[in-house]
Amino acid sequence: MIKFDAFINAIHTAILSANDSLIDKNLDILENFFEVTEEESEEFQSTLDEALAAVSDVLNQERAPKQRRLAREKLVTMRETLEGVRSSLSKQAASREISNQDTLPDKLKPKMTTIQFPEKTASGVVMSDVRVPLITLVPLSMTQVSEVKFRTELEIQSENDELLVSFPSSQSTTPDDQKKESSAPARATLEITLTPHHGTEGLKKIVEGYEKVLRAQIPH
Repeated sequence: MIKFDAFINAIHTAILSANDSLIDKNLDILENFFEVTEEESEEFQSTLDEALAAVSDVLNQERAPKQRRLAREKLVTMRETLEGVRSSLSKQAASREISNQDTLPDKLKPKMTTIQFPEKTASGVVMSDVRVPLITLVPLSMTQVSEVKFRTELEIQSENDELLVSFPSSQSTTPDDQKKESSAPARATLEITLTPHHGTEGLKKIVEGYEKVLRAQIPH
């Protein structure tokens, strides 16, 4: 026999594990409809490259041995610092690619497509391009465990002020088994209903915001 509270905890843990698996599946929405924003890092990388090129050009210019020696030393130090920053950025980018499966990126943008809409103008009907987030074009369906009902028959026994339970054995058929059954623990039917708390509607609100922007672009 096992403790009643341990029995309930085991059921609860199993249900939570199943729900977590569904949540992981729902996170695939991020990969399907969003992508990592990298414009800022790419722009910074380009600026670093330009700065390194400018420093190298200055250092390659012919100068008298004693002319601006201090300035040259500072430029060398600056170049080494910039090269170190560029190397660090490259390592971070590579590390992000490796760990993207386990961690969420800091900044996401919606995947976009262009859809043409007819627009009536003074010159006639023309086609206008509208940038559309992909997530506004498909119905969203997210799965979760809404309710779990567990019903079973248990043998119940109190021991040292603790409630113990076990699953009953098969029905007795012999007189000896019937005698043993008469002294067995009492039986009861247990039904457990677990209803999870529903989370925020964050994704729904995000999609509604994209839809408002989309409606503003569509020609009337």
